[in-house]
Amino acid sequence: MLLRFTKMHGLGNDFMVLDLVSQHAHILPKHAKQWGDRHTGIGFDQLLIVEAPSNPEVDFRYRIFNADGSEVEQCGNGARCFARFVLDKRLTAKKRIRVETKSGIIELDIRSDGQISVDMGPPRLVPAEIPFEAPAQR
Repeated sequence: MLLRFTKMHGLGNDFMVLDLVSQHAHILPKHAKQWGDRHTGIGFDQLLIVEAPSNPEVDFRYRIFNADGSEVEQCGNGARCFARFVLDKRLTAKKRIRVETKSGIIELDIRSDGQISVDMGPPRLVPAEIPFEAPAQR
């Protein structure tokens, strides 16, 4: 499988970004794990996938895989890189981008000074709603 990708970083996190709007592939967790390996792969903290939206009220769909292959809901630094990527690759000319994620819709705002802000929605503070697994409390 031959794919064009971009390496990006934001505030200490590094990302592999795949445009699956203009190229086609079926990405599986095993691919993220292989590519994420810093010794035998490309190496990254997270794989960011840009896809066409399934919801007509948003501009893109955004999927995020950790280097271990697990798919996650959100990443603020990744979202900022995502916005820069779709703008630089001319996938959009919008300055306010609505994006579908695993946890819902987020809004990315590209300011006139080039900085990018992310509205990830209100925080979830109810323990049962937070996707977190840990050993039993001691």
